[in-house]
Amino acid sequence: MVILIDKEVIDFTIEAETTVGEVVDELKNFLSLHQRRVSGIFIDDAPTTPTDDSWKNKGLDAVASLDIRTTQADAGSSEKPSLPLQHLSTIIEYLDLYLRAVEQDEDAALRDLAGEFQHVSPALPELVGVNLPLDDPSALDKMTEKLLATGEPERSELKTHFTAFLKQLKLLAESRLREHEQPIEETVSSRELMRVLLPKLSDVSVLLQAGKDAEAMQHVAHFTELAAKLLRLIPRISNDIDTEGLHEFVVSYHAVLGELMKAFGSHDSVLIGDLLEYEITPYSEELIRRLDSLSTPDNN
Repeated sequence: MVILIDKEVIDFTIEAETTVGEVVDELKNFLSLHQRRVSGIFIDDAPTTPTDDSWKNKGLDAVASLDIRTTQADAGSSEKPSLPLQHLSTIIEYLDLYLRAVEQDEDAALRDLAGEFQHVSPALPELVGVNLPLDDPSALDKMTEKLLATGEPERSELKTHFTAFLKQLKLLAESRLREHEQPIEETVSSRELMRVLLPKLSDVSVLLQAGKDAEAMQHVAHFTELAAKLLRLIPRISNDIDTEGLHEFVVSYHAVLGELMKAFGSHDSVLIGDLLEYEITPYSEELIRRLDSLSTPDNN
């Protein structure tokens, strides 16, 4: 199921939720943290009505797309800021301060920043696409306390890992911010990278047959992250590309990517090979075709 907020695809991890209503309840909790409220719910492009709540009991497999429309919770404000842009810059600044405090061994600053993580963490999975260990609001607090309680030489090793973790997270947030600020440039560069990586998918089956599962998974993870990014960018550049059957295409591609990850989870090498050859490759070629009309402003 593809989940959107105000027509923008988001990364939402399904955990214990089994019905559409449960997913909507979780999204309402997330939105309330950012002064947004639900103004409309669209299931498979059809609006729900206040007099019929049967949609709440629908299973997740029965729904292709869920689009939540929102408004500002504060009725006194007529301006509707972009939820991602409203928070990504703040997250990046926060992570930059955290990184500096770790690198410079500023223990007091680390404790203060760890205490603030509970206010930042709800937005991270949806905006950055990161789940573990950021699904735990006290994650950075625990990591920080472990670092501060550890003496040398172990502390230096922990500091190295902690610094690398924060740098990676900051890079992810910066990348997601660029998607909003420069959608065409990000789409074009990602399209060209997909063009390069697509022929290499044939190596995955060979790696699996050779018992190199970890290397094969790395190939697939890199490619699926790239595909997910391009699908996430489509609503922002839809005025510049072929939109005939676009919604159905995006929903189907998302579903195929999900099948691929499930096949990897069950170590089904035959299914993985079939999905890559007969589903992922054709869908990816079609995605590249749809995006080939785009060029960066410098190339126009």
